[in-house]
Amino acid sequence: MLQQLGSFARAARWKAEIALIRPRYRWIGRFSALGENCEFGLVQRRLGAEPLDLFRFSCTRAGSLTSAVGEGLQDLYDPKKIDVRLMPEFGEPPVYGIFTPSYNCAFYASESGRQADFEGFVTAERRRLAFLTRKFMEDCEDGAKIFVFTARFAAAEEAAPLRDALRRHGPATLLWVSAKPQKAGTVEVAGEGLLFGFVDRLAPVEQAKDVSLEAWKRVCLGAIGFWEQNGRFGGRHDG
Repeated sequence: MLQQLGSFARAARWKAEIALIRPRYRWIGRFSALGENCEFGLVQRRLGAEPLDLFRFSCTRAGSLTSAVGEGLQDLYDPKKIDVRLMPEFGEPPVYGIFTPSYNCAFYASESGRQADFEGFVTAERRRLAFLTRKFMEDCEDGAKIFVFTARFAAAEEAAPLRDALRRHGPATLLWVSAKPQKAGTVEVAGEGLLFGFVDRLAPVEQAKDVSLEAWKRVCLGAIGFWEQNGRFGGRHDG
């Protein structure tokens, strides 16, 4: 009974998030960012979506992320393994980062600017991270989202292990997006629960907001098409 109520609550939350997106682009709510950087999170923003997703504004590496997801992101629940500190490279206003050395990943804090109560701010950020981690794991279990990894540095061979790590927890689907101008806007099925998408270019590091929006839209819509044709790919991988 409790499990059923939890499923109803998650479904209601997902519908509420979708309702806040501009009607024309509500399909973007079917996706959840995984890194490698913030590009897909900025694509979502351009389309009017501001979902509460763990990795939406983060820096990750495919290998470390695969190990972390495989073990259920347990360290993100442990305040002792989470470090909140200033990121001086951003200058003013101050920007804070949330670092998890054991997973080799970093998240942007929810607020910028100087914090009068820094200890309270750190406590709140750790709690927020734990909440988003629980939500991420629920999304893996439900299989209702397509997880997007933007591969600027990662090799394509790293995609299948990450897909397998996600599917240890439920019928998740991974969309691995990289730059390949000759295939821009297209999507290929690479196996159960694994899609490769291609854009003409990724946003320049120094101009993160300069995303190739039309190519991203075509990739996302193509991914939804394959996802729906295959019944969300189904199944769980316990490899």
